Amino acid sequence: MSEGDRVSDVRCGAAGLLRRGLAAALAIVTAGAVAAGCRTAGVAVLGSTRPMRPGGYEVKGDAKGTSWSGYFYVLHLIPIHFGPVDPAGRARDAALEDFPGADAMVDVVMDRMMVFLPIPIVHVVLTITDVEGQAVRALPEPPPAGERGK
Repeated sequence: MSEGDRVSDVRCGAAGLLRRGLAAALAIVTAGAVAAGCRTAGVAVLGSTRPMRPGGYEVKGDAKGTSWSGYFYVLHLIPIHFGPVDPAGRARDAALEDFPGADAMVDVVMDRMMVFLPIPIVHVVLTITDVEGQAVRALPEPPPAGERGK
């Protein structure tokens, strides 16, 4: 093996190592970007998937709650989440805090506002979620019609 063959092997090894390193870095950045987009919002505004029957609840009052969350993007690539994972659920909980005994909301309106702050080295994406509606307390289910007289 000549000296030129050994040098070309070293060059290919370094280039291969560089390619593998870049591929790994790209995979990490891609995974971070995908994870940043997999956040839930607005999942648990009512806290239930079952509709409340008319007259099956007691209205406690008008409720309003707000939640702040978002991401810092360090070096414009690495996402770091702050705030609640479910901002709509946290805003609902904040709205119900003023009404003891209230366990749900009806006539709910949710509004989200996103703000992008391009700070050098770190970008900030801020999400403000507002929830408005009526705080209610669910009443017990009435007994079935056949069991009322027993």
